[in-house]
Amino acid sequence: MIDVSSLVHQHHTELERSLDVLTSVTSVASQRVALDGLSLGLPAHAEAEATALGLALDGLRPPPLVYLLCSQLVAAHTAQHHALVGLRATRCGSIAWRDRAHQLRVLITHHDEHEAACVIPALRDYLPRAHYDQLASCYATARLQSLVAVPFDGQFS
Repeated sequence: MIDVSSLVHQHHTELERSLDVLTSVTSVASQRVALDGLSLGLPAHAEAEATALGLALDGLRPPPLVYLLCSQLVAAHTAQHHALVGLRATRCGSIAWRDRAHQLRVLITHHDEHEAACVIPALRDYLPRAHYDQLASCYATARLQSLVAVPFDGQFS
């Protein structure tokens, strides 16, 4: 059985690979493709985590610490969203672009580290085993549904 921490970390790594392209000296076309991937992957990740955590906590009464940690995830996703919006509004390949991409990388890296060090251990400790074990499939399903639900107009950025 795959643990939710493995899936989440894998998706954070995918986001960071897109950020590698954004911050490197590559063609504008490559950077736009990476930005499109990030613009799809980041919201899908955030929505999937929110869905999985909502279902896991629904009806349970874990300690307030668990709710605090989950609210920190939501706040991190909000900050990442705003950083992505700023990046999309910046001229592709410019110095400001690379600065904003670096800022987004820092936010995602910190989020990944916080989740691995604090959130996942708290969920393991305080959720009933059956609820914790369902997090991975719930997260994966919600992420896939989010990706499938994105309308495609035949054009990218």
